[in-house]
Amino acid sequence: MSTTTAAMLLAIVDRRARELSSSPDPISLVQWETFDHTVYRCLHTLLGPGRRLTGHDAAAAAAAIRAFAEYPAPLKPMTGELLTPAEAARLLGVTPYAVRWRIESGHLPARRMDRDYRIVSDDLDNRPDLVPADPNDTHPLARVTVALGAMSDAVVGHRASRGIGLTDDTEIAAAMRQVLALTAVAARHTLGRCPIAEADRPLAVAQYATRAVDTLEARTHYPQLWAITSSTSPAPPVSANDRLEAALRQWNAASLAHLKYPVPSTDVLRNIANEGVHILATTEALITGGAVGDLSTPFTASGGHSLREVASSLRAADLAWAPFTTAMPPSHDYVTASRAAFSALTEFRSLTRTPDSEGPPVGEIDRARALLDLAVAMRDVISHLNTMDVLSRRLLDSQLLFVRARNVAPRVDLLEARSRGQLVVARPQDADGLTRATRAASELVRTVPDGLFTLLAEHSKSMAEPVVGEPVHQL
Repeated sequence: MSTTTAAMLLAIVDRRARELSSSPDPISLVQWETFDHTVYRCLHTLLGPGRRLTGHDAAAAAAAIRAFAEYPAPLKPMTGELLTPAEAARLLGVTPYAVRWRIESGHLPARRMDRDYRIVSDDLDNRPDLVPADPNDTHPLARVTVALGAMSDAVVGHRASRGIGLTDDTEIAAAMRQVLALTAVAARHTLGRCPIAEADRPLAVAQYATRAVDTLEARTHYPQLWAITSSTSPAPPVSANDRLEAALRQWNAASLAHLKYPVPSTDVLRNIANEGVHILATTEALITGGAVGDLSTPFTASGGHSLREVASSLRAADLAWAPFTTAMPPSHDYVTASRAAFSALTEFRSLTRTPDSEGPPVGEIDRARALLDLAVAMRDVISHLNTMDVLSRRLLDSQLLFVRARNVAPRVDLLEARSRGQLVVARPQDADGLTRATRAASELVRTVPDGLFTLLAEHSKSMAEPVVGEPVHQL
């Protein structure tokens, strides 16, 4: 599978930690320090820049921030941060007074900000030898480190692309608890597999992680971590799942490219809404195994909206764009991609029927993987609808949106154009229904992905038995 989620990567970390606990391989100082720094980076990433949580759960937020602050003096600071003298002192293992003395004596670069000094974390980095673990390293601890680093990268990438990180304080605290529980397992195992002279740091981290776990609340699943996806270039499609994923990605890329055109085709804008209806129909078929296009499903999106309501809003947006045109044709790439997406969605819906129909049995498709791909596709539809909302206003302001004269309110200056069936420049009042329908569809569609990610979280397989007696939570 070329698409994964942060929740899946956390499950991989858990599984690899269990493999580590039964490994007789020795652990070198380099392997431990790489793991140590990756754990610190993961905790920092979960909390986000500035380590200021949303405050939705004050107790959970306070516990998470306190647990991070108590991490033993990190081996290497995070890059690009502005630190106070107290924070710098913690990283250097000295007193804040010593840091101020270094600043004022010119030995440590700093700047004045908010009546105090700020130090760039890169100026404190004296461990250039600490680099990410090699993905090709087969050592059990290195495998844990790589999976943990991949999870951190997924959260960072999501924050960079969406402009927002994790927002549920209880989920952040629970995810930190899970990471720290696995850290305690790895640290205890390292104590018995490293030279005694190098055991001080693993012992300190094991003691810290064990204490921190007791201060954080557990959680049974992680909907927001499910919503954080990470993708790689897919291999040539082989199965129906491969074809669905590849087609949806190709369609999204073609949509993004066309929406960047100076004057996009309204045929493409209509088709985006129509494609969203087909994605919803396939989602319904996967959840219920019902007939093609049957959107009367017990599954409801957030806010209590049914898939039928969401699909109806998309159809309304499609119809609202119908009378308008920019007189531009759709691009060849978009037409090809949309046809491929339609074919893949139709094929997949047919495979969710009972096995008496032609094609592979139902058991040969991966429903969970398909739902993940469809949830990601619906998130792309939301982004495209937001762009369409902006485009509608820009096209109107630029007088690049046209409509048949007979489709607008009668006016004296349009009598001849109406009789000839000519196109005229659309005015804002002519397209009021267009902008309202696009915005309404966008608002309803955004309720679907979270519901699907929650559904995946609740129905995902539980993780295996605990390691060394530490509770392992269901993702």
